[in-house]
Amino acid sequence: MVTKAFSTRSFAAAVLAVIVGTGSSVFASSVSAIEAIYGDRSSEVLNGHTKALASSAARPKGMSADLFIRSALLKAKSSHLYSTGGQMAVSESGPVANAKLDRVPVLSASDLQVSFELTRDHRPFTDDNGRLRRATWLYPDDGCFVRAQIASDVIARTTYAKPAKIFAFGNLNVKTANSPSGEVSWWYHVAAIAKVQSSSGDIYYVYDPAMDTKKPIEMNDWLAKMTDPGITVAICHGDTYDPHTDCTNGDAGVLQRAVNESTWYLNYEWARLVELGRDPAAELGDHPPW
Repeated sequence: MVTKAFSTRSFAAAVLAVIVGTGSSVFASSVSAIEAIYGDRSSEVLNGHTKALASSAARPKGMSADLFIRSALLKAKSSHLYSTGGQMAVSESGPVANAKLDRVPVLSASDLQVSFELTRDHRPFTDDNGRLRRATWLYPDDGCFVRAQIASDVIARTTYAKPAKIFAFGNLNVKTANSPSGEVSWWYHVAAIAKVQSSSGDIYYVYDPAMDTKKPIEMNDWLAKMTDPGITVAICHGDTYDPHTDCTNGDAGVLQRAVNESTWYLNYEWARLVELGRDPAAELGDHPPW
């Protein structure tokens, strides 16, 4: 498997090389690993790998999210989208009180839970060994943008309402049993979001089985789990893939991009469960831990 030759540690180092522009020798070693593993397919795989790195949400422990956010904002200002008056997700980020919650669609309470379970259990991917796989809910370190896009697609097809996406930015740290250290760190995180209307007002729910495998999480609870009092958010179109995508209109090609970029995270999820002494064939197959 890829993970035997290309560890999660080297992946995190390559993230820094691509996003922040440091450690070119690290990225070069990543390229060499890919060439050794995939041979004639290395160009195709490297292209998908580089795109996945550019979307990465991973933040090395102790490194400030400001470095990543500033880099993303600079990219936003130099983009064609900015020159035509559009805004990337990172550019729309601000206090929760200012979030454009009017972009969030309404679902019934019954549709909410049913669509959550369908999203969690859907198996849209096939891994390198031909196994059908769910989105990588058990590898929270990275790949939220792939998981969120799968959620957006399943929710839209099962409820006929396109969900929005909620992006959170900051020094995000989340406790999890699916990491050897007991937590993961991000500079941003993204998930699908919908709302349910009640007599007391609208209640906003986030679809994020990487944080809670049983049910959607109320938005404020979801934000609190990331433990940054300075957290900022952007509410975007359901096809806004990552911080560099058009927040208002999304991108029509993102579902296929998510499928293409899933391979890396499927491999890491399998390796992670092995690392934790768990049974990936069972948990990623017919006996998930929920």
